[in-house]
Amino acid sequence: MGDGEPDSIIGANQKGGKYWARIKAEFDERKLINSDYNKVTMKRSQKAMSTRWAIIQASVNSFHGFHHDMETRGDSGADIAQLVRLFLP
Repeated sequence: MGDGEPDSIIGANQKGGKYWARIKAEFDERKLINSDYNKVTMKRSQKAMSTRWAIIQASVNSFHGFHHDMETRGDSGADIAQLVRLFLP
């Protein structure tokens, strides 16, 4: 499994339940051997992990869209503060 990425044997088109089962197994394994992960004291179910990922992904997608708009439609020569003011509601 390694890094949570799909491999050539399993592929990218696996069912959601199997995907999150693999993610949970990887997380639980890392908790045993990695000091950054073993600080997590709560038990995380597959559902908890997929829900948390959905929240993170929504925020990242929003930021990406905002950043893309600033890069592609921003005023030439404007600094970052000017661009942020330009795109804030």
